[in-house]
Amino acid sequence: KQWYQRRVAITTGIVLGDINGQVFLLDHSGNIIRQINAHKGPVTCISIDPTGEYIASCSRHDPNVIIKGLYKESSERDSSESFKGGVYSVELGPDFASQGHYVVGTDKLMFNEKGFFGVKRSVLHAGEWPIWTVSWKNSFIAWANDMGVKIYDTSSRKLITKIARDPKSPSPADYLCHLCWYSGVTLLVGWANTIKICQVRPRTSMDS
Repeated sequence: KQWYQRRVAITTGIVLGDINGQVFLLDHSGNIIRQINAHKGPVTCISIDPTGEYIASCSRHDPNVIIKGLYKESSERDSSESFKGGVYSVELGPDFASQGHYVVGTDKLMFNEKGFFGVKRSVLHAGEWPIWTVSWKNSFIAWANDMGVKIYDTSSRKLITKIARDPKSPSPADYLCHLCWYSGVTLLVGWANTIKICQVRPRTSMDS
């Protein structure tokens, strides 16, 4: 019996990650189009870029982030990058197809971009690990850790807001946070038995 850890719906079907570290691309009839042997343990996060051409996956049981072309056996963006400690989350950027930007959540939130000598990494946030989940829309990167949710603006290169976790809510390790950008400025936050609707708006003099 096959158990699946993560599921992501796309226009051509569905992408599944299983407990054996494999990633499957299935069509709408359930037929396997592609199988990727990605990790040594259960797949804990899958990210598809906005073009639907690339996939990234990670597992808490190995230090690698795997990036592949979703439909091609090989592509110029294919990579396997190793990070210290467990990898909890990965998210391909809106411009991944053209620029190769993506973020990885370990005990830090790391911004990754292709440099002249390989991948260049920058730490966007640290000190409140682990980074359980990440979601990126336009210039806004949202992530969740045990303290709550934070949003970083890549255009201004600043942390713009913090959304505290309800202290009475269940353990975040048992009930992982779910983040979904409803629009370019509206973020849905689902955590255990609560849902928050958050909106990013320009700061005014009244907010100072």
